[in-house]
Amino acid sequence: MHEFLLIAALIVSLIGLIGAFVRPVPGPAFSYVAIWLAYWCEYCYVTVDMLWIYLIVTIVVVAINFFVPQQVRQNIGGSRKAELGATISTVFVSALLLLSCCSPKYDLISFNLIADKKLFLIGMFVISLLGAFIGELADRQKNPRKLFLNTIGSALSFYLGTGCKFIFAFYVAFYITLDFVIYYH
Repeated sequence: MHEFLLIAALIVSLIGLIGAFVRPVPGPAFSYVAIWLAYWCEYCYVTVDMLWIYLIVTIVVVAINFFVPQQVRQNIGGSRKAELGATISTVFVSALLLLSCCSPKYDLISFNLIADKKLFLIGMFVISLLGAFIGELADRQKNPRKLFLNTIGSALSFYLGTGCKFIFAFYVAFYITLDFVIYYH
């Protein structure tokens, strides 16, 4: 029964990860359900306090996703191509991190980078800025000042909307994947 719950939590967390980018799928809700399923496994380290914290984080992430990105894009500027560039670059780097944690054969990035959460978050923000910059260049933005402002606006819009959902879903998927790998290793 516990193996079934862990596999179900892993599948639901991956659906939550997909839901960070696909609008009709409520990613944070699926991620919270995955943590709730992991709570019922005897070898997963999820406590009742963690369930309450994850519930509050889920509500905050959903609220941020509804209100903040449009306001940022209206006030600072930005384009859809830049936001798409930020999304693609962040997904690529995160996929490399998940791949390196799941299989030692593909250990591309050291676990020390993941353990240092400040460095990890700064790296993810820089990668999303780089993707937004490339997206703005693809949008044929010639004015350097406008290019810079649109890059910042698109990256912030992505990071505060889709990025918050993705980071939450990625953290949950990473946490449950580690439990899965430790259990079956």
